[in-house]
Amino acid sequence: MFNKRSRLQTSLILILGMILLLACSFGGSDDEAQALKDQVSALETQNAILKEQGVVASAPESPAAEAGGVDAPPPPSSDAAPEVEIAEPAVESLPTGPVAAGMPIVYDGWSLTVSKEIHIDTSEDDWGPIIFIRNQGDTKRVFRFKNSGVTAKDDLGNVYDPSFGLCEDIYHQVKNLEVDAGKSVEFRAGSGGVCKGPRGINIFDGVIPLEASQLIIHFEDFGPYSGVDVVIDL
Repeated sequence: MFNKRSRLQTSLILILGMILLLACSFGGSDDEAQALKDQVSALETQNAILKEQGVVASAPESPAAEAGGVDAPPPPSSDAAPEVEIAEPAVESLPTGPVAAGMPIVYDGWSLTVSKEIHIDTSEDDWGPIIFIRNQGDTKRVFRFKNSGVTAKDDLGNVYDPSFGLCEDIYHQVKNLEVDAGKSVEFRAGSGGVCKGPRGINIFDGVIPLEASQLIIHFEDFGPYSGVDVVIDL
């Protein structure tokens, strides 16, 4: 209250001083000029008394404070560091080394998984891997492959030849397998009509020796998978 009163008196002193100067400049009467001087002098005296009593006008408050509000904090500087660091997305790439069976290999919108189990045809002494392909996209896609894209060997260095049966003529033929969005497809290893089917691959000929501890399934031009080795522990 006293601060506002003191500021008001200071403003009146300034206004009356200006009026006094204008009156003198435009030839006002001596009585009028003297009256203005007396008023200015009285206000100056009263203001000096207020200052001596410790009632000194403070710095003007912000419009928000005078209105009863709260001052907002200053905006952050333009070079302020972000609270959360955004990591760059990882780039998909094919594995550079062997992958354990049962582990999905995700690449180019597909997921390739070789089962830890193998299919064995005891009547023919043949065997084949169990392979799953999953379409990771949200639309139907075509998986392109060849039967010749899947080969096998063991950790002893034995290479297993495909059992052709009726499939020799289509061994290098490109197959186009449609896979619905989010769906998985199992490839079947066999001879005769099985390997001719849209999901068929060649079964391998020969008995796996007891001394072998691993089978290595190699993929080449099997969809987007090339140069990929998957190891099945026996």
